[in-house]
Amino acid sequence: EVVSAITVPIIRNAKTEGYLILTSGCKNIFQTVDMNILEILTGYFYISLEKARYYENTIEKSERFGLTNLHNNGYRVTKLNNEMNELHTGKIEEISVIMLDIDHFKRINETYGQESGNDILIKLAELPRLFASPEDTVARYGGVEFVIVLPGCSIERARNLAEKYG
Repeated sequence: EVVSAITVPIIRNAKTEGYLILTSGCKNIFQTVDMNILEILTGYFYISLEKARYYENTIEKSERFGLTNLHNNGYRVTKLNNEMNELHTGKIEEISVIMLDIDHFKRINETYGQESGNDILIKLAELPRLFASPEDTVARYGGVEFVIVLPGCSIERARNLAEKYG
């Protein structure tokens, strides 16, 4: 049972980033000196939070292709392996994969230039996001190829999606 509690904001540059909350089952356990020590500790907590955010951002950037912001092939391989493990262990009952390939894309680059080709590629990369759910993985497979990993998706539903949007 919580009898005493103390809350200290984690502040950086006049912005509250979070709170440190300590509780105790002892009555009147927290003293003024505890508050002073906790205020010092929250500075260290903020640094730890900042490092964790930096690490997450680094991981996120390493898993995405910069131009389209889609997951890269390395991420796709890892994610597909994880989904296959879930399939084999019975956590999901089915999985489907859709591959999209843009035909004759080289002609676009040759005719209109690389920058126009990049603009088109960015727009085309948005297409799979129209029907992908948060559980799905949309990744760039190669130059102008995309893969959508659909855990829990039947082959019939995947075929319908591919025909509708592909």
